[in-house]
Amino acid sequence: MHHPIKPKKPDLGMNRENAQSLIKLFSRYSNISYVLASHEHLYYNPQTRDTTLPPSRTDPSTDPPFYLVSGGAGGPLEGTPKAGGFYHYLVFAVHGDHVQARLLRLP
Repeated sequence: MHHPIKPKKPDLGMNRENAQSLIKLFSRYSNISYVLASHEHLYYNPQTRDTTLPPSRTDPSTDPPFYLVSGGAGGPLEGTPKAGGFYHYLVFAVHGDHVQARLLRLP
């Protein structure tokens, strides 16, 4: 999706009502591993509120999906590299019920 459900900067995210509706909807499905957005030009892991690498998952799961902001390609970056402002992309490997996410930083 474009606007994050759980953005780093609240004014850059999806409106609260729609975000809450989607969180509720996604929580009904045990096979949604990740929800990705990119409106913010940085990498951000809302679960840890920093640039922690995305965790791996095994689904189905009773845990909610991991929300990630991955907007580090193309446009001007926001913030310092420590704050998520670095060029990157995410790679997901799916092996049966296991999903591994990797964050790859670009030089």
